[in-house]
Amino acid sequence: EFNENILTYGSTSLNYGGFSSGEKQRCDLALIFSFLQLAKVKNNISSNLICFDEKFHDLDNEGLSGLKNIFDILKNLGYTIILITHDNRIKELGDKNYIVTKDKFSRITEQ
Repeated sequence: EFNENILTYGSTSLNYGGFSSGEKQRCDLALIFSFLQLAKVKNNISSNLICFDEKFHDLDNEGLSGLKNIFDILKNLGYTIILITHDNRIKELGDKNYIVTKDKFSRITEQ
């Protein structure tokens, strides 16, 4: 549970739970990127793989364009992004798309 107070310029401290879903998404991404950098600096661990599982399911169109910009930056930095989603708008951000169907066994086909 994230129970931190967040300080902003010209405002009193804010609580994570009081943010909108878009603001929470931005905080979450900032934390993810911070932990990746911290692991690289502190433990000499470097990874070029980032996986998001249903992370961006509630984005509006404005958030979608921002997400595209973030993915472009990550790809230019050499990251491979695995994005698990049911949202057809978001899946277009990937370089390759796979469809997983489940019956008795899961089947993966490239789209």
